[in-house]
Amino acid sequence: MLLYTVSASAMTWYKYSLSFALHRLAQSGAGVLPIPQALSSALEDAGRRVFDHESYFNEMYAGVHPFHPDPLFVYNGYLTALTNLLKLVSQPAHRHSHSHTYMEIKGHLQSILLIAHSRCTSQTPLNLTKDREWHLFLADFTKVLKP
Repeated sequence: MLLYTVSASAMTWYKYSLSFALHRLAQSGAGVLPIPQALSSALEDAGRRVFDHESYFNEMYAGVHPFHPDPLFVYNGYLTALTNLLKLVSQPAHRHSHSHTYMEIKGHLQSILLIAHSRCTSQTPLNLTKDREWHLFLADFTKVLKP
């Protein structure tokens, strides 16, 4: 279940967003390869938090909000939004029958965060609709739960 509302103005970038990928991953986990409810909930919660951040920085790039003075604003926002999910998939207690899934999710999120960090340090705005490397990593990430 989608925990946030996607406005018409967000539809141009939403399908290329990490929030969309997290939502798709949570939904796919309900059917193909069942995942623990705690993971599904954490994916949806992270998706909502990431969506709020992505909405803000996309509006910032569009001139709705002033540019943030911190060059790592986009990266730090992603890191903050993903903190609870990263903690969950990093806990040894959750490494049992789903250990491979947890490690895959953690690895993919770390790679995605590296891309965001790279764009920030090079002072290149993260353009969700045009960043090829971003698209490739997200496409791979959404396949984590495929058998």
